[in-house]
Amino acid sequence: MTLGAAVLIGPFAQGDVIDDIGSITLRLQASDLVLTDGDPVSAWGSFSQATAAKQPTYVASDSQFGGAAVVDFDGITTHEDGDALTWSGAGVIARTIYAVANVETGGGNRGLVSNNSDALNVRLSDNSYYRSPGHAQDGNDFTGAGGLEGSMALNGVPDGAYTINSPHIVTMVSANNQTYSNMAIGNNRVFTSGVDPWATRYWDGQIAEILVFDRELTLKENYTVLTQLRQTYGLSRGQVLGTGAGALLGGDATDPENDGDDTPAAGANFNATFFSNQEPYFSDSGDPSSSLEGAYDVFDNKLGGGEAKWCCGNSSLMNSEGLYVGADFGDLALLDHFTIASSNDSPLRDAIHWAIQGSTDGSTWEDVFVQNDTATIWTARDQVIEFSHGVDYLQTKLYSQYRYIAYASGGTEHALGELEFFLIPTPAALPAGLALMGLAAAGRRSTRR
Repeated sequence: MTLGAAVLIGPFAQGDVIDDIGSITLRLQASDLVLTDGDPVSAWGSFSQATAAKQPTYVASDSQFGGAAVVDFDGITTHEDGDALTWSGAGVIARTIYAVANVETGGGNRGLVSNNSDALNVRLSDNSYYRSPGHAQDGNDFTGAGGLEGSMALNGVPDGAYTINSPHIVTMVSANNQTYSNMAIGNNRVFTSGVDPWATRYWDGQIAEILVFDRELTLKENYTVLTQLRQTYGLSRGQVLGTGAGALLGGDATDPENDGDDTPAAGANFNATFFSNQEPYFSDSGDPSSSLEGAYDVFDNKLGGGEAKWCCGNSSLMNSEGLYVGADFGDLALLDHFTIASSNDSPLRDAIHWAIQGSTDGSTWEDVFVQNDTATIWTARDQVIEFSHGVDYLQTKLYSQYRYIAYASGGTEHALGELEFFLIPTPAALPAGLALMGLAAAGRRSTRR
């Protein structure tokens, strides 16, 4: 049985499930436009632009968005030429806004959505962040209009930073429902005459979709929206934290004190019992000829060669029952988030079909997270990627044991650098219905060490 698996390949398997969530007050999809590649966009839904010089451009297929259509705003910094679409008398009620977009030129105040004035803005703060709590937010921003309790997330990561020329999903949540009496896309300030003081506020980049709800979504609903948007526009799951041991979060459930010792044969100071079906030893136990690359070395808080990785695996075992390594924690817990790191080896040894699974008895295993692709998820050696419950996968049961299992790599061998499991124990007041949606905030991340 597969629980919460989200294999991000091809079109969304369940069709368009976002519409089934309800409470949608606005949805704009560039793919709905009936235009030819390169055409000016004079209207998008109820939004329009009569001035030809201010009309954005329709792009029928953008490889950055998985080949989907986008609307391209040129960001020209004069009032006469800056692209913007407006809707007078919109009356759109909004609490949560999702936008699938790309920023070609950053800088403060570039507006993606506004009230066609300096109000209810979804806009950039600088070259890395959208304006939100902690990033120059004020009462004119959508997240600030209902008080500082509003929030922003990038690709599901709270307070996340965008990268220039990297398509992303921005999520804005206001503390209260807001009403757009008017609405604009591509600018957040009205200019009347003379020298335009708001010239740098025009959006420079592509917009594939804008989605507005009149309420705050549940953890499950947020996961559903993020999953479909990622699949539709070819965007990946996970947050790249960096490369090398310094990018690891540290303090995970196998070694919360960061004092694990892999020198003894069985290890010491670890808070879990480890198991594996291939090369399980720590550095000085097991087969001396290969003991420096055992499966348990994925829990040693190290990245690099020798004992800092697991390599190289039996290809016939991997392709039949799978190569696995895991940890028994003794008590039931939710896997709130985990990190997984590539080895220092060839990318051909990276798993391309793998899973994180849970069990209560060590015999029956159920999928928590599944990645099944044609290429490695890592773009560098010793690279650490973090995945979170409610953002990258949705867990529906609690387990006492968790394991990583690899079914196929890019070649004939397998290697892995490191694993970190971060758990939330069963709350004392957890109702019999096991309402996991209240256990963790969407996309919560641990504190970096």
